[in-house]
Amino acid sequence: HGNRWHRQTALRLLADRRDRSVLPLLRTMLDEHTGQTSLEALWAIHLCGGFDESLALHALDHADAHVRLWSVRLLADGASVSAAVAARLRALATTEPDVATRVQLAASARRLPAAQGLPIVAALAAHAGDLVDPFQPLMLWWAVEAQCERDADAVLAWFADASLRAA
Repeated sequence: HGNRWHRQTALRLLADRRDRSVLPLLRTMLDEHTGQTSLEALWAIHLCGGFDESLALHALDHADAHVRLWSVRLLADGASVSAAVAARLRALATTEPDVATRVQLAASARRLPAAQGLPIVAALAAHAGDLVDPFQPLMLWWAVEAQCERDADAVLAWFADASLRAA
């Protein structure tokens, strides 16, 4: 709908009802659109309980950067992901062209266990252009700092890795 109030009300009602029967339609909307329509379809899928690993991996390849960004965000809400998703997030951190999505990857890496988050941070640190970004270097430090509290040994081993210094 063109009116934002109608769209937000529809999202609220879908969340209240958790009606999974609308998931095929929402999946079609996600796949066939970009912009606000695809993003709100992703949110609706999540609110209806249809945001699973399969859909998330599919959404990480979406043409719209905001869909990729929100997919990363929703994946990390559980504070841990499967090995397949962790590998895909690391690969995305290497290739993602959108800086806002890379910032979200750093924020999500902070919330994941060190074994999953630090490889994402290392991949993000390889983006030389982000050195001049006003937020990304601090986001990467914030992600590493959080891991120090949870798993200092993993962070020390990570910093000892020679390949990190070459990046």
